[in-house]
Amino acid sequence: MKRHNLYNRLLLMILTGGVLMPGLSSCKKPLYDSNHKFRKDVTLEELRGVEVSHGPLTGVQYSHGGGMQGDTNLIELYRDKDGRAMIRTSHAAEHSFSLIEKEYTADEQLFDALRERIDRNNLSVWEDLPFDEEHIALDGPSTSIGMYFDDSETGGYRREYCRISYDNVIPEGRYEILNEFAETLQSGIREENLISSGFVYDGSRIVTGRDTDNTDMEISALVSGYWVCNDSGTQYIIYSYGLRDTVDVDVINDPGRSEMSYTVTDTIHEPYKDADTGWHVLLRDENDSEWVIYTEGMQLVLRRTDDSVCLRFDRRG
Repeated sequence: MKRHNLYNRLLLMILTGGVLMPGLSSCKKPLYDSNHKFRKDVTLEELRGVEVSHGPLTGVQYSHGGGMQGDTNLIELYRDKDGRAMIRTSHAAEHSFSLIEKEYTADEQLFDALRERIDRNNLSVWEDLPFDEEHIALDGPSTSIGMYFDDSETGGYRREYCRISYDNVIPEGRYEILNEFAETLQSGIREENLISSGFVYDGSRIVTGRDTDNTDMEISALVSGYWVCNDSGTQYIIYSYGLRDTVDVDVINDPGRSEMSYTVTDTIHEPYKDADTGWHVLLRDENDSEWVIYTEGMQLVLRRTDDSVCLRFDRRG
């Protein structure tokens, strides 16, 4: 009788989960849903445990922008035709502005540092994280990290691409992993390694210089942007959506602020004096004095025709 009661009690414990017998195991949650996306509560440890194999890392991208103003901020690590490590940056504060594109040589060890971070946290599988519907920001900017691998030796594609979107459900407290990755990429940008810079409009680099013949559309794109000049304690700001009827300049003197307005009178498709430009735009200020505006290198130049004033602006956005 006692043996029968003991058997019943053991059976009840097994049925209610009180005892795990040899050969029985607890049920694990599946990692993926029917759309091959991870569970929303997937952990970093589970992501690290997914088996994946990639060949050499051949490129990395970091992109941020596309908010209400349509800004663009892009950093790309890649190899040129000779296999050298290179970084390209593209930036514009608004979608209607021409892009400022710069290219730098990069340290070969940057590929190694980024690959170590990819492998440590299995970042290539993070592209299968589900979209986070709870944090949708209308007209908000988007951020993503892209990774390129050459998987041809492992039976894959020569150019395999994996993308992590910050709009996905990132494991709790793990945004710092992505931010550290982006900061490592950005640390490879060194001004002493700059080899070229220029303006990009409609997907193509605008050729500038004294021997060029830019179209009116290209000239308008070159003038567009958020421009700043600091001269003798005064700050001058031009926020331009291209060449319009006037060029308006904010003048900031602590604590005062004023505005200068210049009327556009003509666009001349010829170099201006000794400037390294193939065009210039004639202006008149409110006192009927003559001015010109043009780009020289990566600067916007506002110059009085008697050469008594010459303001050089740098693009800030």
